[in-house]
Amino acid sequence: VHSTGEWLLPFWRQKSWKVCETKKEFNAAGVLRSDDFGGSWQIHGSIKLEYPTHWIIEGTVVELRNSSVLMLMRSTDNFIFTSISHDQGVLWSEPRKTTIPNPDSKISAMRLQDGQLVLAFNDHHRPFTGQAKQRLDSKERHSLKVAISPDDGESWTDLAQIETDVRIPGMLYHYPTLLQRKHTLIVTYSRTYISDRPHVKKGGFFFQHGAPQDGIWVAHIDLRQQARGKTRLLNDPHGCQSTHCLERQSKQKA
Repeated sequence: VHSTGEWLLPFWRQKSWKVCETKKEFNAAGVLRSDDFGGSWQIHGSIKLEYPTHWIIEGTVVELRNSSVLMLMRSTDNFIFTSISHDQGVLWSEPRKTTIPNPDSKISAMRLQDGQLVLAFNDHHRPFTGQAKQRLDSKERHSLKVAISPDDGESWTDLAQIETDVRIPGMLYHYPTLLQRKHTLIVTYSRTYISDRPHVKKGGFFFQHGAPQDGIWVAHIDLRQQARGKTRLLNDPHGCQSTHCLERQSKQKA
């Protein structure tokens, strides 16, 4: 809910490979906007990349201190993308690639009661870009983190590590959602196990329900602790801006 009263609900358009009417459409992000407390909604925004093999979807929005609205989006280009609206969600800027990695995984952001922003995201990349439905590594999602920003998203400092590396081969840690209760940040997220054994086929993979540790999980973070982790800029002029650079950094760390 914007400070001026408008309700903004992020949504996205996603083409279906099996429906002829949508094959030529671009995947795009936007918002549903209501100025009558949810009585009616209008569609605004068609934020997209100009090459159909990649997408930016599943945005999360936060109001900045100057009343602008920042949208952060997942992408198949290995980085989080952003867009800005200066009129409460009606018009949106062209998407901008950040230097924060993203393995085509949903992110979640919100403003805390003390004015800082928090972001939950998977802090890693994939070894390729674009959509690849049949590649098992296209669904690799681990290293789930929460970072905090005191400067309206210009810089982010790691606050907590929710999940680290893949403890069980094929386990995905993803789809976080944030909620604050006093001094506690509640993070809900999904653990989904992908198996190469026939079980439940979905999107070219077999999702094994009932596998060890899968389901919806909840983490609690004490917001009174001081963020002491890595600090990164949203748009670092010296940061990686390509998959090749990310791969090189990963090899150096290894």
